[in-house]
Amino acid sequence: MFYKKLERICFENGISVRYVATQIGLSPQSALGWKNGSQPSPATIKKLAEYFNVSIEYFLDTATTADHGSIAFSGSNNNFFAQTQNQAPLGELEEEILNLCKKMSIKQKMELLQTAYSILEK
Repeated sequence: MFYKKLERICFENGISVRYVATQIGLSPQSALGWKNGSQPSPATIKKLAEYFNVSIEYFLDTATTADHGSIAFSGSNNNFFAQTQNQAPLGELEEEILNLCKKMSIKQKMELLQTAYSILEK
């Protein structure tokens, strides 16, 4: 679903997916990966949304999963917020963060992820 949406918006704008990938700082091979089912990172989705001046939700399937009530990408078994059974129990701070996330819009969650990634890079 992600790639089909990206392909459609590129077609409507008269540009190729490979071109868009290079315009947002990625290699043209990224487009091939997406075509073959690879899912872009949250940072890439944000860049694409900004490039096309659309909401982040445009590229996301906002349906919830039955198991976790999380936001999932369409056509993928991956889930950004899924917990695996092998994880340790959450601490108080982690639970508070998750509770706050439940109250956020998708856009706010994507911004939070971006902030968290930038903090980890320091």
